[in-house]
Amino acid sequence: VGFGSAGVHLCHAMSYPISSLVTDYRPHSGYNQALSNGAVNKTESGVKLKANMVPHGLSVVLTAPAVFKWTAVADGERHLRAAEMLGADISRVKAADAGLLISDKLKELLSNWSSFVPNGLEGVGYGSEHLDA
Repeated sequence: VGFGSAGVHLCHAMSYPISSLVTDYRPHSGYNQALSNGAVNKTESGVKLKANMVPHGLSVVLTAPAVFKWTAVADGERHLRAAEMLGADISRVKAADAGLLISDKLKELLSNWSSFVPNGLEGVGYGSEHLDA
Protein backbone atom coordinates (compact mmCIF):
# COMPACT_ATOMS: atom_id res chain seq x y z
CA VAL A 1 0.00 0.00 0.00
CA GLY A 2 1.33 3.44 -0.89
CA PHE A 3 0.26 6.57 0.97
CA GLY A 4 1.10 10.18 0.34
CA SER A 5 -0.23 13.67 0.98
CA ALA A 6 0.77 15.41 -2.25
CA GLY A 7 -2.73 15.26 -3.75
CA VAL A 8 -1.69 13.08 -6.68
CA HIS A 9 -3.75 10.34 -8.28
CA LEU A 10 -3.97 6.66 -7.36
CA CYS A 11 -1.44 5.80 -10.06
CA HIS A 12 1.24 7.63 -8.09
CA ALA A 13 0.35 6.05 -4.76
CA MET A 14 0.37 2.61 -6.34
CA SER A 15 3.74 3.24 -7.98
CA TYR A 16 5.69 3.34 -4.72
CA PRO A 17 5.28 -0.32 -3.79
CA ILE A 18 5.79 -1.33 -7.42
CA SER A 19 9.11 0.49 -7.52
CA SER A 20 10.27 -0.52 -4.07
CA LEU A 21 9.48 -4.23 -4.24
CA VAL A 22 11.09 -4.87 -7.63
CA THR A 23 13.17 -8.04 -7.78
CA ASP A 24 14.74 -8.42 -11.20
CA TYR A 25 13.58 -5.74 -13.63
CA ARG A 26 15.95 -3.27 -15.24
CA PRO A 27 14.63 -0.77 -17.80
CA HIS A 28 15.86 -0.98 -21.36
CA SER A 29 16.03 2.77 -21.84
CA GLY A 30 15.38 6.06 -20.10
CA TYR A 31 18.44 6.32 -17.91
CA ASN A 32 18.53 10.14 -17.67
CA GLN A 33 16.78 10.33 -14.31
CA ALA A 34 18.68 7.33 -13.00
CA LEU A 35 21.92 9.09 -13.92
CA SER A 36 20.90 12.20 -12.02
CA ASN A 37 19.91 10.36 -8.83
CA GLY A 38 22.94 8.06 -8.72
CA ALA A 39 21.13 4.80 -9.50
CA VAL A 40 23.55 4.02 -12.32
CA ASN A 41 27.25 3.89 -13.00
CA LYS A 42 28.36 5.63 -16.16
CA THR A 43 31.55 4.30 -17.65
CA GLU A 44 33.25 4.57 -21.01
CA SER A 45 31.68 1.24 -21.98
CA GLY A 46 28.16 2.52 -21.31
CA VAL A 47 25.60 2.98 -18.59
CA LYS A 48 24.88 0.21 -16.12
CA LEU A 49 22.31 0.19 -13.35
CA LYS A 50 23.68 -0.40 -9.87
CA ALA A 51 20.50 -2.26 -8.91
CA ASN A 52 17.21 -3.47 -10.29
CA MET A 53 14.61 -0.74 -10.56
CA VAL A 54 11.25 0.22 -11.98
CA PRO A 55 11.40 3.96 -12.73
CA HIS A 56 8.65 6.00 -11.08
CA GLY A 57 7.08 7.17 -14.35
CA LEU A 58 6.95 3.63 -15.67
CA SER A 59 5.30 2.28 -12.53
CA VAL A 60 2.75 5.13 -12.75
CA VAL A 61 1.81 4.52 -16.38
CA LEU A 62 1.57 0.75 -15.95
CA THR A 63 -1.22 1.20 -13.39
CA ALA A 64 -3.11 3.86 -15.37
CA PRO A 65 -5.37 1.58 -17.48
CA ALA A 66 -6.68 -0.29 -14.43
CA VAL A 67 -6.95 2.83 -12.27
CA PHE A 68 -8.94 4.86 -14.79
CA LYS A 69 -11.17 1.90 -15.56
CA TRP A 70 -12.00 1.76 -11.84
CA THR A 71 -12.34 5.53 -11.20
CA ALA A 72 -14.57 6.21 -14.20
CA VAL A 73 -17.68 5.29 -12.22
CA ALA A 74 -17.17 8.47 -10.18
CA ASP A 75 -17.34 10.80 -13.19
CA GLY A 76 -17.87 9.11 -16.53
CA GLU A 77 -18.14 12.36 -18.46
CA ARG A 78 -14.77 13.57 -17.21
CA HIS A 79 -13.18 10.26 -18.17
CA LEU A 80 -14.79 10.49 -21.62
CA ARG A 81 -13.21 13.91 -22.12
CA ALA A 82 -9.83 12.51 -21.07
CA ALA A 83 -10.22 9.58 -23.48
CA GLU A 84 -11.08 12.01 -26.25
CA MET A 85 -7.96 14.05 -25.51
CA LEU A 86 -5.98 10.82 -25.90
CA GLY A 87 -7.50 10.36 -29.35
CA ALA A 88 -10.46 8.06 -28.64
CA ASP A 89 -13.70 8.45 -30.56
CA ILE A 90 -16.34 9.14 -27.91
CA SER A 91 -19.22 9.93 -30.30
CA ARG A 92 -21.12 6.70 -29.56
CA VAL A 93 -19.91 5.95 -26.03
CA LYS A 94 -22.08 6.27 -22.94
CA ALA A 95 -20.60 7.71 -19.75
CA ALA A 96 -21.14 4.31 -18.11
CA ASP A 97 -18.62 2.83 -20.57
CA ALA A 98 -15.98 5.52 -20.12
CA GLY A 99 -13.77 3.32 -17.94
CA LEU A 100 -13.45 0.65 -20.57
CA LEU A 101 -12.83 3.21 -23.30
CA ILE A 102 -10.05 5.10 -21.53
CA SER A 103 -8.47 1.86 -20.30
CA ASP A 104 -8.43 0.43 -23.83
CA LYS A 105 -7.07 3.69 -25.28
CA LEU A 106 -4.26 3.79 -22.73
CA LYS A 107 -3.38 0.16 -23.46
CA GLU A 108 -3.32 0.96 -27.18
CA LEU A 109 -0.99 3.91 -26.64
CA LEU A 110 1.28 1.89 -24.38
CA SER A 111 1.46 -0.91 -26.95
CA ASN A 112 2.77 1.64 -29.44
CA TRP A 113 5.73 2.16 -27.11
CA SER A 114 6.35 -1.52 -26.41
CA SER A 115 10.05 -1.19 -27.17
CA PHE A 116 10.51 0.64 -23.85
CA VAL A 117 7.22 0.20 -21.94
CA PRO A 118 6.62 -3.38 -20.74
CA ASN A 119 3.18 -4.96 -20.99
CA GLY A 120 1.68 -4.48 -17.52
CA LEU A 121 3.05 -5.43 -14.14
CA GLU A 122 4.02 -8.88 -15.39
CA GLY A 123 6.38 -7.09 -17.77
CA VAL A 124 8.37 -5.74 -14.82
CA GLY A 125 8.47 -9.06 -13.01
CA TYR A 126 5.31 -9.16 -10.90
CA GLY A 127 2.91 -12.08 -10.82
CA SER A 128 0.19 -13.58 -8.66
CA GLU A 129 2.83 -14.67 -6.13
CA HIS A 130 3.32 -10.99 -5.25
CA LEU A 131 -0.30 -10.28 -4.29
CA ASP A 132 0.40 -10.53 -0.56
CA ALA A 133 3.21 -7.99 -0.84
